[in-house]
Formats: sequence, C-alpha cells, structure tokens
Amino acid sequence: MSTMPTISENEFKDIILKRTPILDVRAQVEFAQGRIPGSINLPILNDEHRHEIGVIYKQSGNEAAVRRGHELVTGDYKAQLLAAWENIFKTNSNTVLTCFRGGQRSQISQSWLSQLGMTLPRIAGGYKAFRQYLINEMNRLSVQPMIVISGPTGSGKTKLIDRVKSFHPAIDLEKLAHHRGSAFGQHSEVQPAQADYENQLAQELLLIEAEGRKLPIVIEDESRMIGKTAQPEPFFNQLRASPLIYLEEPIESRVQVILEEYVLDLSPTERVKAYARYEKALQMISGKLGFERYEEIKHDLLNAIQLSDQKNDFNLHQVWIKKLLLWYYDPLYLKSFERRNPNVIFRGSRKAAEEFLRAQS
Repeated sequence: MSTMPTISENEFKDIILKRTPILDVRAQVEFAQGRIPGSINLPILNDEHRHEIGVIYKQSGNEAAVRRGHELVTGDYKAQLLAAWENIFKTNSNTVLTCFRGGQRSQISQSWLSQLGMTLPRIAGGYKAFRQYLINEMNRLSVQPMIVISGPTGSGKTKLIDRVKSFHPAIDLEKLAHHRGSAFGQHSEVQPAQADYENQLAQELLLIEAEGRKLPIVIEDESRMIGKTAQPEPFFNQLRASPLIYLEEPIESRVQVILEEYVLDLSPTERVKAYARYEKALQMISGKLGFERYEEIKHDLLNAIQLSDQKNDFNLHQVWIKKLLLWYYDPLYLKSFERRNPNVIFRGSRKAAEEFLRAQS
C-alpha cells in the first residue's frame, strides 16, 4: 500500500483550481464537521462502525481495532461500497481519495480499488493537512485590497455583487454562509459548518488569485457573524479596514427588493416555511421593537400571510416590511455605521455604484 500514488501539499492548489472531485471515506459525522470543496462522502466505516472501533482501540489497541474494521467491512456491505466507489471513478477518473490523516482508511480504499483496476491517488496528510493548507492560504489572501458594498437593508447589496461578478472579482459571502445576515435572513437549508464556510472562502480567494483579475475584491458589508457563521478574523479585519461604497435607494425600492427576496422569489412550499421563520424572528427582536410596535408589525405580517394564502395577493407584505425597515433595521444600521466611521469613497444608487465599479475595472 505504501507504493500507491499520493497528492502532496504542493499539489493542493491544483486540486482547488481544477475543482478535482474528491472521494472522502471518513465517517459521516467527520464529514459533517468539514470537507474539502468538491468532496463526496462514501465512508469505508460509517458512524456506528467508527464508534465501535474507537472503543476497541482504547481498550485493546490498534491491531484489534484494525482487525475488527476488516470484519465489519465484508460481504454485501463491502460489495455495495466498492460498487459506489467504482461508479464515482467511472464518472470522474481524476477523482482523488482522502480520509482524516491520509492513513489506514484511504490506504485500504486505494488497495481495494487497485484490485478492481482503478488507481486513485490519496491526499498525503488527508483532510487535516488540506484543511491547514486552506487556512494558511485564506490568511495569506485576506490581506488583499477590498471594496466593501454597504447601505441600509434592502438597498440591493447582493444584487450589485451578482452584477459585479461579470466584470470584476467579487465574493458573495451570504451565499457561502447560506444566510442573509439578519434576524430574518435564515434560509430553509442549514448553514454550513464553520470549517466548510472557511474552506469555501479560501477556494474563492484562490480562484480569484489564479484568474489574475484586477483587484480589489468587491464584497458585501457584513458583521462578524453571518447567522451562526463567523467571519475568519484576518478576513474580517481587512473587510472593516477597507474603503466602502454606500448605496442610497428610496424606501419604496428597498421594500420591493425585500419583498422579492423574502416572499416573491420563494416557491409556495418555501414560502410557508419562511413565514414561520419570520414570525419567530419577529418574536426574537420584540424587545428592541417595543411591545406596541411588535404587536403592530405582527398583526400586519399575519394579515399579509392570510391575504397571500387566500387570494395570492402579496401587496400587504409591503406594509410590515416598510415598518420593519424604518423602525428596526435603519436605526440599527445607522447607529453601527456612525460608530465605525468608515472611509466612504462613493455614495449613490445601485446603478451609479455599478458604473463607478465598471470604471475601476
């Protein structure tokens, strides 16, 4: 097994830039805590196996644990596993293997696949080594020049980021975090593990560097936390120290942006789930709103939900959205913005800001 091909650290960048498929044979619980971008999880030992072998390792040592592992991965279980691995290889013959440290699990997987006529190199040091590489690269690339898009809630910062991507380096942090960054910003999908967010951010930074496009990187103004996901400290420090574009849009336009993103753009099934999240989010900020304003917005929200459900009329949603912006989000944002006193290099509409950025490209 020691003669089987390996991927060394100096090849890790190519794995990221080429978006190489990765067969990760760690247990599900390990994979859920963090993965290399592009990984598929088909574990050689599942969570139950891993727990049992861990107990044996502590009680009887490595040899007994390895022996039990071979006993568990036999018969139909092994046949089905090899068939799944073989299918991955046939779909992408450039697939590489990894486990946690690049040790026994990936070496055994290599050996079994080799017996079927398939050669998959394994990542030296496994996920642990690759994770450290991505942390180092993220820290290195976090000091690059940035321009930050800021502005009150609903001014269309994410919309601008999406347009900028066609002509300038830009990263949508909220997309990576699966969260819009506010009390109402939770998506139906679960946020990624902290390590996964950081790994994907590192990948974005590496891809931008490889493209050789003119900097700075355009990003949205975000707090240290995007939902439950924390910004890596070096990256966040650079974000907060960077010059800023301030979007100025009329309240009517901002209400429409929120209406589209939080209501109209959702499928009927997603909308039902979203309404439940909005009621819960409103309850969470009730203390800051005050009892009377909270009750008023709650009443407006429930009326809007009822009208949209019964008559497919979404106009009433504008009422609670506008009040929420004026009574909660705007005061919160302006207070934070004034306290930071950032370096504003441009103020204007979203369209004017796009023209400004095009001129910088």
